[in-house]
Amino acid sequence: MRPFLRSLLWFALLPLLGAGLLLLRPARDPFMGRQYLQRHCRNGAWLTQRLADTSAIEIAFLGSSHTMCAVSDALLETLLDEAGGGPQVANLGLCRLGRTMTWALTRRLMARSQPPRWLIVEVRVTEDRFSHPDYPYLASGADLLGAYPFWHQRYLEQLGQGLLARFQDARYALLGLPLPEAPPYVGRHGFVLGGERLYISPEQVPNRPLLRRPAEGWEAWTYAESLRFPMHYLERAVQAAQAQGTRVAFLYLPAMGRPAAQRPLELARYQAWGPVWEPPADILDPVEHWMDPAHLNEIGAEALTRWLAGQIRLAEAEEIEEQKR
Repeated sequence: MRPFLRSLLWFALLPLLGAGLLLLRPARDPFMGRQYLQRHCRNGAWLTQRLADTSAIEIAFLGSSHTMCAVSDALLETLLDEAGGGPQVANLGLCRLGRTMTWALTRRLMARSQPPRWLIVEVRVTEDRFSHPDYPYLASGADLLGAYPFWHQRYLEQLGQGLLARFQDARYALLGLPLPEAPPYVGRHGFVLGGERLYISPEQVPNRPLLRRPAEGWEAWTYAESLRFPMHYLERAVQAAQAQGTRVAFLYLPAMGRPAAQRPLELARYQAWGPVWEPPADILDPVEHWMDPAHLNEIGAEALTRWLAGQIRLAEAEEIEEQKR
């Protein structure tokens, strides 16, 4: 009976062993990520192509579609290129939320031969507590297996998605199948134009309540517990960047209609890692700067980008002064 049980145990373990090996097998970048990301976001395929492009990324913006539509990386390059040889800027915004993607992209950026000198990360009023839906396609197998905390809401789902994606990649490689054709690479910049005349009417401006951190009781405990997951991955990203000498800053991009007094609920935690840049009211308040309640249009993006150029210049001037002391 024992030999039979031993054989049965080995038979049961073989699929798990195979799945583990498949997860840890290096995928052919940018194929695996591109195949899935391009289905979910208009910038998905481009993002994987930009990561595969070996040209420098000196200022990287990470965030959701809010960032994707808010920061004109080409314009920012021009504004910072006063004396020639200005920095190369990449808007790596990707649709939907999740700090796991912040970590996955930061890990890849810091592995480049020349890591960025600036990593500018989008923050909102509150932190999203879920994993990014497309994380399995850019995460390493080790990160998927060792997700923190183990019981997070999408663990098994994303483990399965990662396995399936890697199986497809291995199948193409083993059978010698031609890879699906990639969309044309449109260049180094990822800003998505919102349209100059796309803006909402004053009647469409949402009236959002002022949010505050729960102070005590069950709500305070559940709020703090919900932050463990996103803050773990954000902290990993910050530490990885700082270990490479990359400066980290946070760009506050609230949705339209937020109260004037509304600031990020985790402002103090962000400030412990780097400056938090909060755009002024004359950028965020005018309805003609928005194409919908969540995304700036071309006019708003230009105003924000010009303001950002000033923030970066000021921060770099302050750093030079610090070094002189």
